[in-house]
Amino acid sequence: MKTTQKMLAVPLAVVATLSGAVACSSDDPAEPGGTGSTSSDQTVSTTEGAARPTESVSIELSDTGAEVSAPMDVHPLGDSLLVAERSGRVVELTDDGDGGYETAGTVVDLTDAVGSTDAEKGLLGVTTDPDGSHLYVNHTRSGDGATVILQMPLGGEPGNLTAGDQRELLVIDQPFANHNGGDIEWGPDDMLWIGTGDGGAADDPDGRAQRLSDPLGKILRLDPSLEGSGSDLAPSDNPYADGTDGAGGDADPLVWARGVRNPWRISFDPPTGDLWIADVGQNEVEEITVLRADEGLGRGADLGWDLREGDREFADPGPSDGWPTDGAPVLEPLFTYTHDEGCSISGGFVYHGTAVPQLSDTYLFTDYCFSDLQSLSQNGSVEPLELAGESAVSINPDQFGEPLVLDATGISRIVPT
Repeated sequence: MKTTQKMLAVPLAVVATLSGAVACSSDDPAEPGGTGSTSSDQTVSTTEGAARPTESVSIELSDTGAEVSAPMDVHPLGDSLLVAERSGRVVELTDDGDGGYETAGTVVDLTDAVGSTDAEKGLLGVTTDPDGSHLYVNHTRSGDGATVILQMPLGGEPGNLTAGDQRELLVIDQPFANHNGGDIEWGPDDMLWIGTGDGGAADDPDGRAQRLSDPLGKILRLDPSLEGSGSDLAPSDNPYADGTDGAGGDADPLVWARGVRNPWRISFDPPTGDLWIADVGQNEVEEITVLRADEGLGRGADLGWDLREGDREFADPGPSDGWPTDGAPVLEPLFTYTHDEGCSISGGFVYHGTAVPQLSDTYLFTDYCFSDLQSLSQNGSVEPLELAGESAVSINPDQFGEPLVLDATGISRIVPT
């Protein structure tokens, strides 16, 4: 494994300190998860946290040596890693025997189906079902930029995995080239969960995130074991499974929760079943919201956009025609930071590995602009790791639950020094 210490590693404090991501702003909608916005002068919002484990180790970022191009998402499967490259390939990586990875082969090549990677388009998410029998991907489509969710059977042995015939589970028209969301996760309920952006441009110009009849700006929940596609795949216990909002209005049966702007990364915490959502902000605020399993996982919840941006009232909501009248309270984010501190949040997962004990049970995240790595406690206090990637787009667990950082340099791992 090629080991490179990108920044000086220092031990983490025993008790969490309060901090945000490093200051940066962006008005470039071409970044995956980008804001298409300008910066503002605001302050970090956190809550006080509990003490961290007393054991602490120094850490650094080490290059895994993985030969991949523009990695967007990683999913561990047994001893292998499945990597979604933005251009359209899903690549299998295997352990090189020295803590790094070597390329075993291409599981599926969707380059022609993806076409353009302009703006925020591309192959954006990858996962499997628990037994690894099926591969699921989330990509934008060549020509019209629509979001496509595919299911494919996985065959072959580890180190030689191949995907079979494609089944189109869902197609969502995209009015603009940005805010495609992109993440796709298999939930502990044996359902497929998808985060969709609000359709793009800026300020949610069509008011889609609050409109229950529109799949954009939502957290969707699908059951691939059902026959058909689209709304045919709505589980019967989805909040709007009957196609209505409970007040006579139409609703998309696949919708689980509404009011997200661009949930670029979502992830489940296996021990608790909680769903963590890193939602990219507009002009001022980035946010992390948690749908708690012991509180019904936010069934039918409103996460606020575009009535609110993070924990603040949004100045230009709407148009509001077709918005629900259920009076659902807005679910408060666990943590926010402003565009004094970053520009576009990149989640993230709750760490349960063993190599870095002081990070145990904390959510790891970063930001596309400065890419400083951070950990967030369960009650909302944040601590910098004193490490930074380069235009980081995601933090994912490897096959041992240890953190991988996906950025412009490739794939790195957080390791003890």
